[in-house]
Amino acid sequence: MNEQAEQHKVGPRRLRKAKRDLLRAAIIILTTSTAMVFFVVWYKAWPQRLDCYRQSLRLASALDHYYTAYRKLPPVLNMLELKSGRYHIGHYKYQFEGFGYVGRLRDGMVIAYCRVPHTGLFRAPGRHILIYREGKIIVVWLPEKEFQTLIRSQPDPSKLWY
Repeated sequence: MNEQAEQHKVGPRRLRKAKRDLLRAAIIILTTSTAMVFFVVWYKAWPQRLDCYRQSLRLASALDHYYTAYRKLPPVLNMLELKSGRYHIGHYKYQFEGFGYVGRLRDGMVIAYCRVPHTGLFRAPGRHILIYREGKIIVVWLPEKEFQTLIRSQPDPSKLWY
C-alpha cells in the first residue's frame, strides 16, 4: 500500500513536468516554423528585387552611353550590349519601343520601367524606373502608387517623336 501511495504522489509531478515540457517544445517549434516562413518569403523577394536593380543599372548605363554617342535612344533595347542577369530585357517596358527617340530628353522623362511591380514582405510593391535627370539616365525605386501617378503625367511617347 505504501508503494501505491508513493507512486500516486510522484505521478502528478511527472505529469505536470511532461505537460510543461510538451508545451515548451510546441512553442519552440511554432516560433521556429513561423520565423522560417518569414525568412523564406523575405529571402525570395529580396534577391529578386536586388537582381532587378542591378540589371536596371546595366540598362541605364547602356542607354546613357548610347544616348551620349548618338544623341538618340535606340528603337529596341535588344540593340544594346548588356551583361545577362536573372532578368532579361523583356522584363522592362521601354517607352520608345519601335521608334526610339531623337532629340533632347526632358528632365523627369521616364525611359523604361519594370513591367510588373516587385513585392516585398515589409515593403509596399514598387518598380525600378529609368528616368532622365540632370543629363543622365538613372534608376529610381518608386512605390506603385507614386509610379502610377508619374506614368500618367508622362506625355505619350508616340507624340514626342518627330
